[in-house]
Amino acid sequence: MLHDAYPNTAGPAFGQDQPVRVLHSHPVWLPLTQTWMHNQVRFLPSAFENHVLCDETENLDLFPVARIHSAESLPRPLRRIERWARKTRRIPRATFPHAVARRWRPAIVHSHFGHNGWVDMPFVRAVGSRHVVTFYGGDLDLLPRKKPWWRSRFRSLLAHVDAVFCEGPFMAARVVDLGCRPDKVYVQHLGVDLNRLAFTPRTWKPGQPLRILVAASFREKKGLPYALEAIRGLDTPNEIQVTIVGDAGRDKASQAEKKRILALVRAMGSRVAVTMKGYLAPEVLGRVAREHHLFMQPSLVASDGDTEGGAPVAILEMAAMGLMVVATTHCDIPELLAPSSHHLLARERDVDGLTKALRWLLENPGAWAAVRRANREHIEAEFDALVQGERLGRLYERVLGEGRENAVPASG
Repeated sequence: MLHDAYPNTAGPAFGQDQPVRVLHSHPVWLPLTQTWMHNQVRFLPSAFENHVLCDETENLDLFPVARIHSAESLPRPLRRIERWARKTRRIPRATFPHAVARRWRPAIVHSHFGHNGWVDMPFVRAVGSRHVVTFYGGDLDLLPRKKPWWRSRFRSLLAHVDAVFCEGPFMAARVVDLGCRPDKVYVQHLGVDLNRLAFTPRTWKPGQPLRILVAASFREKKGLPYALEAIRGLDTPNEIQVTIVGDAGRDKASQAEKKRILALVRAMGSRVAVTMKGYLAPEVLGRVAREHHLFMQPSLVASDGDTEGGAPVAILEMAAMGLMVVATTHCDIPELLAPSSHHLLARERDVDGLTKALRWLLENPGAWAAVRRANREHIEAEFDALVQGERLGRLYERVLGEGRENAVPASG
């Protein structure tokens, strides 16, 4: 069976004499859409000393880290060799990650994303650290579909890794299906900073414009076209104002999704006004969100197999601020919301189901307050970043405790 994600008994009292070093490995620190990654690092208890290992950096003003080790410090020719060496795993001891780990001797290397965990395996073994990997979605579902050899790579990773963390039970079951021993798998929720997400619900009354927010990258799995189709199919005299935050990447699939979205925006009737904002910094997105009544996130399994894996953290942020949420039952999304709001979750690709949820909101404005309060209380109990940081620390302690007797000596 799967480990209890939140054990009641703490592990050994590591870090009493000196902090336990954790090296977080992530290729890029940090895209605007990965605030949840920053929360995992900054909310760890003081018993842990965080280090970040990456190939390149961006948005450091928004996601500062005290100890960051980036391959950008290498001369450009060495960076190219470094990238080749890591991806091919030909000369692991010569790589930048190995040098960082040898210098700082982390007790744990936490690889974020499964494919990054596989790349990290040689240097983690060489320095004798415990190895933890978190899967997030596309790494678990999309990558093996597009490149089948990753299935065998993941099986190798799962055989040697000390623990695997997943956002929710749906993803945890997928990791077990991939071949991981269940006793290695832990559910560790991603947390949101509730101190920055004040509960300030916006009241809506019939006759007023209904303001709907959609915020996501333009990728098929986000289901944005289904949100627009559901809004267009809503039969109501009320004016509807839709704000779309996000944009496409450079890849063809994302650009094609953008064309589909723009075509639907142009097809909206005069009763629906659509504003497109592009990507926004987290603080700006928060201010924009507070101007809206509800948030839509109709995620789905994309045609190429890509999924949310767990669930979009944006749902947590919006519900925590008091927005009503209309979404789908995709992956672990139901885990994020209180049961009293589950009637606002439609099946994947179910435009009629999404429209039905929107219609219920228009017809029952007096019921919103209870649903919003239940969602906030649910998030406070299960997804507070401070609480999740403490739970992550206890999981690290458990991994260290289980590995002490069989630990591999650090090599020089």
